[in-house]
Amino acid sequence: MRRPHVFRPHHHEFWQLEILKGKCEILSDAGVISVEKSAAVVFSPHTRHGFRYPGNGEIYYSVKFHAVIPEMPASPLLLTPSPFVRAWISCCTALLRESTTEQSHRTLAGLLNGLFAHLAPRLPRASPEPPWIERLREFILANSDRSLTVQETAEHCRMTRGYLTTQFRKATGQTLKAAIDAERIHLSKSMLEYADSSITQVADQLGFPDLFSFSRFFKNHEGSSPNQFRKARTTPPSSC
Repeated sequence: MRRPHVFRPHHHEFWQLEILKGKCEILSDAGVISVEKSAAVVFSPHTRHGFRYPGNGEIYYSVKFHAVIPEMPASPLLLTPSPFVRAWISCCTALLRESTTEQSHRTLAGLLNGLFAHLAPRLPRASPEPPWIERLREFILANSDRSLTVQETAEHCRMTRGYLTTQFRKATGQTLKAAIDAERIHLSKSMLEYADSSITQVADQLGFPDLFSFSRFFKNHEGSSPNQFRKARTTPPSSC
């Protein structure tokens, strides 16, 4: 796009995925969301939405599709730029640059299924957590591809380690270390199930010093090795 452009707020019966490359403002009944860099946003059916581009060479990809996902909110869902989401956006962008064939449609459908499976545990709950907890979880999510410590998290929040861990447990009933580990496990499982990387590559991409450390961490939390998990998720069930 070479000039300022506005898509006025509208709604339709389809789901919509918008991959934004550059600056953009997302317009909706919930307000205006400013996007400074590349991002992706999902709109459920009948959600009013629009876009305003400043006209500095932005590029966008728009995909409309049908899905049955009752838990999704009726408002724009801006995808947090986690390691999984960044890799997912890269895959979708590469696919959408190509001609839209039946095979590319099937591949994109698989990518969308993988995305929603990854997002499912984070969809809004009936009793939302305090805003500072949500911001803290976003920080943990954004750093789930490395060994994030409780001390580093406390420094990010400008709190003492003891105060932060106490307040976090009061608000969530969960220890901060457990929350960090859970996010890392969630990313590990997504990569093992949906990425083509070897298990050694997954361990490296997640910041583990070696395969043994990753396998021990994974088995302690899941009760099975990364290899066993991957085989169970990728091996088709035997027919009777």
